[in-house]
Amino acid sequence: MAGRVAWWEGRNVQIEYRFGAGGADHAQALATALVASQPDVIFVQGTPYSAAMQRQTRAIPIVFVGVYHGQPPIWMMLQPM
Repeated sequence: MAGRVAWWEGRNVQIEYRFGAGGADHAQALATALVASQPDVIFVQGTPYSAAMQRQTRAIPIVFVGVYHGQPPIWMMLQPM
């Protein structure tokens, strides 16, 4: 199919996994380290981690899942910057 883009891990995309277990301090430490590595996009799961990422950067797109409805990160991210 002409014009089709295929992503192949290790060839044209690099995925780095970080796993966290702990409180807000741990989430913030992971966010600091991840943002320092300057990724093109961040995929995060959970309210504490999405909040920590948002505090660290507004320049890197953040894709989040598993964030509880009504928590501040959802409402802040839906507002225009």
